[in-house]
Amino acid sequence: MTVFVCIGTIAELIKLGPVIIALRDYGVRVVGVATGQNDLTQSDIFPLVFPSGIADWVRQRPPRPTTGAFGFWAVACALCAPVALWRIFRRYRVRRPRLIVHGDTMSTLIGAVAGWLAGAEIVHVEAGLRSFNLLRPFPEEFCRVGVSKLATWAFCPGEWAMNNLRATRIRHIIDTQENTLVDAMQMALAMPISVELKARLPKQYFLFVCHRQENLFDAKFLRLIVERIEAAADHLPCVTILHQPALAAFKREALLDRLQNNPRIVPLPRQGYIDFTHLLQGAEYIVTDGGSNQEESCYLGKACLVLRKETERQEGVGENVVLSMKDPVTIDAFLKEPMRYNRQPIAVGISPSQRIASALIEPAQAEAGSGRETHLSEPL
Repeated sequence: MTVFVCIGTIAELIKLGPVIIALRDYGVRVVGVATGQNDLTQSDIFPLVFPSGIADWVRQRPPRPTTGAFGFWAVACALCAPVALWRIFRRYRVRRPRLIVHGDTMSTLIGAVAGWLAGAEIVHVEAGLRSFNLLRPFPEEFCRVGVSKLATWAFCPGEWAMNNLRATRIRHIIDTQENTLVDAMQMALAMPISVELKARLPKQYFLFVCHRQENLFDAKFLRLIVERIEAAADHLPCVTILHQPALAAFKREALLDRLQNNPRIVPLPRQGYIDFTHLLQGAEYIVTDGGSNQEESCYLGKACLVLRKETERQEGVGENVVLSMKDPVTIDAFLKEPMRYNRQPIAVGISPSQRIASALIEPAQAEAGSGRETHLSEPL
């Protein structure tokens, strides 16, 4: 059996990595197809997921971190992808290919549309998440809704996500109960943190991540949140991850020097997934605008302030996660007493990745045409 996997970003690689490994454990040939949205080879888990590399690329040069360059890449990739996938499917001589896409990136939508045009069954992992606002976050919500129009298989991380797809025409809607991120985290935490990173970390710290376009182009909010982070760092050292787009935004607003020269703030470049997961685990609390960070904080039981107005994820909301709504009062209330939101880590007794692999290869599951919905309610 051959399964194709379309991957564009390192975040997709992280969450699909355990699925790919689980499929291989079942003897499935997994063919990776990269869109080039990120340079996947720069990820520390790339050799674990694709030890022989990826031979099939739609585009190989990732776009520069500017809006214009990304737009050019998206158009070029969308135009090339249908023909590229059709040729790949023919080369592997698969009559009815299955193409796995993940989540909500532009690569997800481009891969789903191109695969559908090339005759593939679209398998959507992390399906059913919704903010119910097409413009926020954009383009993520637009991509999720678009893929749901094309998918044959939808693997949903929980009943809430499943319910969001009940009105669609998706043939197989399957509850993985948890996000495949939990498998990726377990894989990362089983490996040691790098000596170099460990030497730079304070004994105690909180973690600050700001990298979403909706925040980086909001000058007023950037100034507000940097002021709050500086004040919080007076009480507990801060470790912040400065992605390239964030560097440009903070520099544009004359905020970068304040972050880099504050002795209570440790600025770090983007980290590999293994080290970043250890950073999350070691933090006292987390301030972030990342959806995956919200999920990770939920599994780890870490207090988490989400710097967004909407979240498409339910993990931790009302427990360890506070949705800030970008409201100064809510932000200040969290930072005044963040530790009260800490919870015990979640003990997960299932493997979502194993559920996905099992459902895709078992004939009884794959041919369950009599009942459109398949619900795996018990651990495998």
